[in-house]
Amino acid sequence: MGASLPAPRAASRASPSARWAKIVLSLLVALHVLLAGASLRQKSVTVDEFGHLPAGQNVLATGDFGYARLNPPLMNVLNALGASAVGGPDPAPTPPAGTATDADRHGFWEGGYRYMAEHAGDYHARFVGARMVTVLVLALLGVLAFFWARRLAHRRADLAGVGAAALVLLSPNLMAHGRLVTTDVGAAASMALALFALGAFLRDPRRGRALGLGLAVGLAQLVKFTAIYLYPIALLAALLWPRGTSARSPRSVGRRLLLALVTSLVVIHVGYGLQRTAEPLGNFTFVSEPLQAMQAALPDWTPAPVPGDYLEAFDRQARDVAVGDPSYLLGERYHGGRADYYLVVLGAKLPLPSLLLLLMALGLTLRRRRPLDRERLLLLGVPIALLLFVHSLVSEKQLGLRMVLPILPLLWIWTAVTLAEAPLGRFGRGVALALAVWLGVETARVHPDYLSYFNAVAGGPDQGHRVAVDSNLDWGQDLVALKGVMAAEGVDTVQLLYFGRVDPAMYGIDYSVPPEGRLRPGLFAVSDTFYGRGYLLNDHGRLVWREPGRPDPAVVGPPIARPGHSMRVYRIPEGG
Repeated sequence: MGASLPAPRAASRASPSARWAKIVLSLLVALHVLLAGASLRQKSVTVDEFGHLPAGQNVLATGDFGYARLNPPLMNVLNALGASAVGGPDPAPTPPAGTATDADRHGFWEGGYRYMAEHAGDYHARFVGARMVTVLVLALLGVLAFFWARRLAHRRADLAGVGAAALVLLSPNLMAHGRLVTTDVGAAASMALALFALGAFLRDPRRGRALGLGLAVGLAQLVKFTAIYLYPIALLAALLWPRGTSARSPRSVGRRLLLALVTSLVVIHVGYGLQRTAEPLGNFTFVSEPLQAMQAALPDWTPAPVPGDYLEAFDRQARDVAVGDPSYLLGERYHGGRADYYLVVLGAKLPLPSLLLLLMALGLTLRRRRPLDRERLLLLGVPIALLLFVHSLVSEKQLGLRMVLPILPLLWIWTAVTLAEAPLGRFGRGVALALAVWLGVETARVHPDYLSYFNAVAGGPDQGHRVAVDSNLDWGQDLVALKGVMAAEGVDTVQLLYFGRVDPAMYGIDYSVPPEGRLRPGLFAVSDTFYGRGYLLNDHGRLVWREPGRPDPAVVGPPIARPGHSMRVYRIPEGG
């Protein structure tokens, strides 16, 4: 690895270019909030949102972190605060009648069904309030990208900052999940903040910066378990950081890094309300192989380094990652993982202008004669490579681009910094500007259907099902749009195969689930995800399994509508 360039210097805060850059940043943030805020109201509650908000509301109402059974609680609780601002505080949940098991009382999906029943009058409104919290988190990520890119750039720092903020805030892929009550954008934002803090610490490993790093890493652990990779990334970055860039000795840096580690663990314990702290490992019944192996290797009295609820939720996720889920790629249904899944999905889901800017940056990097900037390599390149490697070659759970969403802001920061520094000339700058404008047009054109976005090479949103489904395309977000189609067609009822947990009746849809292979005359709507995987349908409160499959074109004919690009509506003629 080559020697590092001198530490970059940010542009003067008082310079005209800095003032111009901050004005543009403010406009980008305002545009992002406007587009996302308008979009989220038009989308029904998605599959995972169904359980995330009730989990957060239940933790908030009871202080019982057993409700965070599958994910850390921080984003869920923040979203719950947004819901409470709209609909008032939520009372403690009513325990299910006739049972006292943790699975029934604390279950992720069980809590979702109870919450839906208890909030029939203001269900969607509560999710709108909760979603606005995620919108603000993504807006803050765009601001962080601006300042981080300015710090990394050796020249044209303000241009780098504006470019990074634009690529993040105008990304349909980030905006798709930046309006939902899930942990994905929270993970992207908190991991980026932790890596930013890691860079500040390694540049000047003072005690205060070590504490800041520990705080940021700990907060990231409270958002999503993907943040566990911050620990090996921080260790590797500390080992490979250029010598001579700090007045501190390696031993001193090691002690401060240990302080950051301890601080992060304290933050996790505080985030769980200091509940189930230092619980002996012998008290747990683990279901994943890694934690079973750890338990077998250590004495039963060994205290767990993290809260018991955190450890049990991590254990369940580790088991799920190893077992895998049904998935679909390029027409193939399979269970588990494929090495090319995320590369194909990235190629199909990322906007073409963003991809072309990324390719320009890669080409400039390969042509450069100077050594690679080690800070960018360690803080941006290593996390991107590690997350792609783990999710592509280790994880058996491949449910969508959202699983590797934290790599996107890192990619766009690196792209913006590389292009801003490069001597592009007038033509090159014109091309980069044209691509940036094209990105804005792409994002505006797909509004409000960001989740179903696919680029033109993949055939656009209406052909996305040929590449991938589930949260890449159809996550149950278009009941509102379906209701609009029904109104336009002048019909009161629809035959429906809907990929989602929410009862469509919550959105005023009178529906029936057609028996296998038997359709009546009238409207028939099917979610695109059923083209690639089976699922449990909500049939008026009763769960019914339906295998994947495509309607017979000879029976249904061409679709008459594509609500949100995620569903197909057919008119079944008499005698069809």
